[in-house]
Amino acid sequence: VGDKLIAYKQLLVLYDMKANKIKNIQTFGTKPPPGPAKTLTVALRYNGNEEARAKDLKTQMEAASPNYKIVEVTKSKATYPLDVIYVVNPARQADAIALGQGLGGSPVVTESAPGETPTDADIIIAFRDIP
Repeated sequence: VGDKLIAYKQLLVLYDMKANKIKNIQTFGTKPPPGPAKTLTVALRYNGNEEARAKDLKTQMEAASPNYKIVEVTKSKATYPLDVIYVVNPARQADAIALGQGLGGSPVVTESAPGETPTDADIIIAFRDIP
């Protein structure tokens, strides 16, 4: 009672009107786009128990295009408040944006989270912990 369900193309948000806060976010039907024209190196990093989500996306990306090169899937020391794509190589920002749109509108940012370990990858896809 008092909650509002907000539906987007590939995202559902459960919003508590009384507490003025988001209670839950659920993505659906998300998959990577066909792939960039040249190889995009990707680091997949996760919080908490989100290793399965990271590995699942790795499998999907590798099946979608040989131009997605996953260079790591690791638990991060940085804390992610939401799933996000960090652009490490500014020359690949357009590819990061296209990937984010294909993944249900994941935000794309240019500044990594505090405590993020450096990488040689073009982008970092970060998975927040979903309790």
